[in-house]
Amino acid sequence: MKFPKLFAALAAFAAATCLAGAAQGAFPDKPIRFIIPFPPGGSTDTLGRMVARGMSDKLGQPVIVENLAGAGGALGVQNVARSNPEGYTLLFTVSGPITLIPLVNKAVRYKMEDLEPIGIVAHTPLLLVVPSGSPWKSLNDLVVAGKATKKDNFASPGIGSVTHVASETVNLQAGTQFQHIPYKGTPDILIAMAAGDVQWYTIAGIDGKGPVADGRLRPLATLSLERSPNFPSIPTMQEQGVAGFDISAWFGVFAPREIPAQNREVLNSAVKAVMNDPAFVNRMKEFGADVKPDDADIGKVKTFLGQERASYEKTVKALNLSQ
Repeated sequence: MKFPKLFAALAAFAAATCLAGAAQGAFPDKPIRFIIPFPPGGSTDTLGRMVARGMSDKLGQPVIVENLAGAGGALGVQNVARSNPEGYTLLFTVSGPITLIPLVNKAVRYKMEDLEPIGIVAHTPLLLVVPSGSPWKSLNDLVVAGKATKKDNFASPGIGSVTHVASETVNLQAGTQFQHIPYKGTPDILIAMAAGDVQWYTIAGIDGKGPVADGRLRPLATLSLERSPNFPSIPTMQEQGVAGFDISAWFGVFAPREIPAQNREVLNSAVKAVMNDPAFVNRMKEFGADVKPDDADIGKVKTFLGQERASYEKTVKALNLSQ
C-alpha cells in the first residue's frame, strides 16, 4: 500500500530535480565578455557601454566591457571570431572591421561569415567637414581646389576604415587628387584640423555633431543618399552635383558564427529591449544617430550586410585599395 506513495514522491523529486537543473543551466548563467575593438573614450566605446548596460539589465547577468584595440579593430574582431561560440563572448563594433577591413587587408584572419549578427543598434551618417577657418564654403569650392593641386589632403582614422574608403570615393567620383593622411583616431584628426595640417575629413555624425554645433567644423555635405533627419540642413553630395554616394556607418553586436540558435535568440531579445527603450532612442538622436526597428531582425541584418559588402567590394576594387 505504501508503494504508490513512494513512487509518487520519487517522481515529484525527479521532476523538481530536472526543473532545478534546467533553471541552473539557462543561458546566460554567468557574466558575458563584451569586446569593443577600439580604445576607451571614442564613439564606439561610448555606445557599446550603453548597450552593455541595457543588455545586462535584460539578461540578469553582468555584461563586462573589454577594450581590445589594434589593427583598426581587426584584433578584437578576430578574438571574438575565435572564441568559444556559446555566446559568452560578444563583439560591439562600428561597421568597418566587419564589412571593409577583410576586403582591404588580406592578412586579417577572419571574414564576415565568421561572425553571427545579433543586431545593429544604430546608424549614423557620414559628414564631409572642413575646419571653421577654411576658405572652402561649399562642396564645389573643395572640388575646384582638389582638381587644381595635389598639395591638399584629407584625414582618416586608418587605412580600410569606412571614412577612408568614403573619402577616397570622393576623389574618385569628383575627380579630385587629395592626398590621404592616416591618424590614430578622430581626436587626433580634430587637433590636426585645428592646426591647419588637414584640409578635410569625412566624420561620422555621432563624432561630428558636437564640433559642428559649436562651430569648430563646417559641414559641406552628407554622404547619404538622402539628407539625415539629424542634420537636415546639410545637403547631400548628389544635391551638389557629385553622384554615386550612399555611405554611412553603423554599430552592431555580433557573436561567433556557431553560437547555438537558442542562445542567439536570448541575446537578440536583449538587444531588441535596448533598441525599444525610448531613453536609448532619444540618446542616439542627441548623438546624431538613428535606431531602425528592422535592424533587430537577424535575417534582414544578414541581407543588409551582404549588400553592403558587395558594394564595398566594387569600391575597393575601383580604388585599388586591397593590400
